[in-house]
Order: sequence, then C-alpha cells, then structure tokens
Amino acid sequence: MFLSFLNEREGKLFLELANIAMNVDGEVVEGERTAFHNYKVELGLQDYVLQNKSYKDVVMAFQGSKKNVLRAIIVEIGGVLDADGKIDVDEENWLTTLGKEWGFKELEIKKLIRWIQEFNDLLEEGYNLINKR
Repeated sequence: MFLSFLNEREGKLFLELANIAMNVDGEVVEGERTAFHNYKVELGLQDYVLQNKSYKDVVMAFQGSKKNVLRAIIVEIGGVLDADGKIDVDEENWLTTLGKEWGFKELEIKKLIRWIQEFNDLLEEGYNLINKR
C-alpha cells in the first residue's frame, strides 16, 4: 500500500527486513507468507532472492532514508506482523525497537501500530460485510 515511497534498493532492503520480522515470534504463518508475496509483487521484485542480511545491516542501510519512507516501512512491517490477526508483545517490542533505532519517539511508533491494527480490523470487517450470506 505504501511501498511506492521506496526506491528499488529500499524495496530489496524492505523484503529482507520483512523476512526478519516474520520470524520474530518463531513461527511464519500462511498470512505472513501471503503478505510477503504481495509485497514482492507491489515492489515489482517477484524474482528477488533473499540475501538473508542481518537485522543490524538492514537497519543501518536505511539510516539515510527519508522519514516518510521509514514510517511507510514501519506500517508495512506492522501489516505483516498483524497478518495472523494480532501483533503480540514480542512483535510490538521488536517494531518499537526498530522505530527507535531510526530516531522515532515511542509515542509515534505506538500511534503507527494502533493505526495498523485498526486498519486491518476495518479491512476484515469490510470483507465480512461483503461476504455476508
């Protein structure tokens, strides 16, 4: 949804970070795999092969990126973390740490996480209304 803010280099780094994020809770569920595939399509990087970069290397590589790009990444990473219907405590802590490493205040990160969850809840409600029998 917001990945159009990223250039190709940032897109590849985003995919590396999304892969790391999906493994935060130790379990990658189908919804996360689907979201990851959708990210590759949205970025036009369907053929990208993960390089398994480290968290530290990816975070550092984004240090020169604009704040709106970093916010978009936090929102999109939050989306993959919420793909199973919840962002658990470990995932929220991980996302908060990521945001802080990029210079965001905790309050702004919490607002982004809350928005992600509310947006996904509204999407689910919309699908339920549309598919109601």
